Amino acid sequence: MKRALILFNFCLILTLLVLILRPVPTPESIGDCEIVQGEVLLIGEAGANDIMLKLKDSTQQFYINRGSGFGLDLEELQEKLHGREVQIYFPKYWTPLDWNNHMRHLSEIWLGEELIYSEIKN
Repeated sequence: MKRALILFNFCLILTLLVLILRPVPTPESIGDCEIVQGEVLLIGEAGANDIMLKLKDSTQQFYINRGSGFGLDLEELQEKLHGREVQIYFPKYWTPLDWNNHMRHLSEIWLGEELIYSEIKN
């Protein structure tokens, strides 16, 4: 009985570690993404060169991992996107570190017909 409990706890911990440490998936196409549309309320820098966006009337925040390293300029994005309506695509995934999906990895962002950023492999 004690051995079964130890094995169960080990499997539980291993499963949680796999869920926590797995990387954010890079979508193969738009079909692998969820979409949200809204007015950009805030654009800032977070963490190690990450670019963070907040939409008006949304509890979620979106980030471009290492956005500055992809040639995105924070000041240009602020001038171009602040107060404007954008479409944001982000991968469908879940992690226990963000169980309520508050902070979402941004895979693609559009301003009207203009593609601002994309990491989608199409």
